[in-house]
Amino acid sequence: MIGKRATAGAMLVLGALATGCATTGGSQLENTVYRNNEMLRNMQRDLNSSVDGLNDTVANLESRLDENEGQMRTLRGLSEENQHQLETLQQRLEEYTTAMYRHLDLTPGGRPSDAWRPMEDEDDVDVGDPVIDQDTGEDDAAPMSLRPDAEFQAPADPMAVYEQAQRNFMDNNYQEALTAYDQVLSQHPDWEHAHNAQFWKAESHMNMEEYSEAIREY
Repeated sequence: MIGKRATAGAMLVLGALATGCATTGGSQLENTVYRNNEMLRNMQRDLNSSVDGLNDTVANLESRLDENEGQMRTLRGLSEENQHQLETLQQRLEEYTTAMYRHLDLTPGGRPSDAWRPMEDEDDVDVGDPVIDQDTGEDDAAPMSLRPDAEFQAPADPMAVYEQAQRNFMDNNYQEALTAYDQVLSQHPDWEHAHNAQFWKAESHMNMEEYSEAIREY
């Protein structure tokens, strides 16, 4: 009797232990699956974030490439425009040179014809007989003074006059520009920018369609 009770008790203990082990093992499996699912979700979020970042980077690169292409087209257009202007200036220079040679009856490397003669040497100029002062018996006259209405005017600053001439030229006021260029050249012929004034004086005549004067000034 006691042996039967001991056997039944042992069976009950073994059944309880088996039941406990099955329950514990099922809980661990669920936890592992849950953790794995959570890890996969985190990896998916990280992957999506990386993909979005790459898409933004690609979009920025495409935008910068488009901008660079636009700048290249602009630079190419400016280069072509500058080339056209250089060719136009070269053509005008050749036309002016040809016109000057034709006007002076010159050939490249040649000499002027008899139609043009240099100014006579000063030693050959007849200045007439010398004037001899005659003694009038009076004391030497006092130095002649300026008339009351005469005022001494110093030459104007050449740069100021030249800049005013340039402003008139840019405003298409070519006659006013000519007056200012003439003032610079007459009052300051040795000024370091006098050759510029001479050139723009010729340009003024050219823009006024006074071609003979322009050729002479060139």
